[in-house]
Amino acid sequence: MDIYKKSLEDKSYRYERNSRFKNQKYDVKIVATQTISCGKIIYTLCGMTAPIKPEEIKIGVNDFSILTSSRNKKDLLFLGPAAYINHSCSNNTEWVAGLGEGVWCAKAIQHIRIGTEITTDYGDHYFGENQKDCECG
Repeated sequence: MDIYKKSLEDKSYRYERNSRFKNQKYDVKIVATQTISCGKIIYTLCGMTAPIKPEEIKIGVNDFSILTSSRNKKDLLFLGPAAYINHSCSNNTEWVAGLGEGVWCAKAIQHIRIGTEITTDYGDHYFGENQKDCECG
């Protein structure tokens, strides 16, 4: 799992416990430890998808990184360090193609200051219709 090792070795951010959301039991956030310039692609915060069967999805256990393909409507498990990037309605990164087929990496869409959580937008309907279950507040 070289991708995880490289992510842990990257000194521009660190993983921390997160208490922002209701389910605090397993929650993690990624926080900048160096200023990350707007436009920078963070190649160590990448991930890719793998198919998952509906019966393999366990609510509250492994459902935090499930995506639904807009193309074929199938459930996909998002794997890799990027799966720990939390949603924000005021996100500071977006997904861009990474190195390798099917790999997605975080790209800063604004300057991210030291101590700021690295976030992305999970899409219009990830938290239900009109984002009714979004916890951004």
